[in-house]
Amino acid sequence: KAGTVKNKDFTVKVTKAAAALSNTSTLSATSITLGSKITITGKATGGTTPYQYAAYYKKSTSTSYTKIRDYSTTATMTVTPASATTYDVRVKVKDKAGTVKNKDFTVKVTKAATTALKNTSTISATSIKKGATLTITGKASGGTTPYQYSAYYKQSTSTEYTKICAYSTTAKMTVTPASATTYDIRVKVKDASVTIATKDFTVKVTA
Repeated sequence: KAGTVKNKDFTVKVTKAAAALSNTSTLSATSITLGSKITITGKATGGTTPYQYAAYYKKSTSTSYTKIRDYSTTATMTVTPASATTYDVRVKVKDKAGTVKNKDFTVKVTKAATTALKNTSTISATSIKKGATLTITGKASGGTTPYQYSAYYKQSTSTEYTKICAYSTTAKMTVTPASATTYDIRVKVKDASVTIATKDFTVKVTA
């Protein structure tokens, strides 16, 4: 009962709790044209390093994902969607402790706009001597390749064309007008979507 007191001291170290794993991955674009690729960049914060990244994609109308790439420490991944539709892209981040976090994206894929089909065909001359051969060169731009070419001719006083060449992928066509008069030459270009563009020429044939 002498009131003697004994103390014992301890040191307690207080540290901040590790931040929760967060998936901060990014996509290069959320709207692309058909044939373009998307670059996926895996990123993360928190959790326990090192991180690993995986990615998957599917059409939005589907229920099953296709693997783009399995887990890897390489952060960059690419995919080229095959159809003009909306896709879901899922990026997964896994840390050293095995914790996994997902991040989902929606990507719209559209067909590339095409310019209207244009007939840029040419002829070798607009004035020739009777008995000379006229060369027609089918040319086009825009529309949807491949192109096919056909050509027709008539005397300018006539209403009926005579076929020089039916549709063909061969661009070069020839005709030898039989009379010393003025002729109309019509060149047609047809693209893969069956759009047709016409170009007319006038050729003077002299004796």
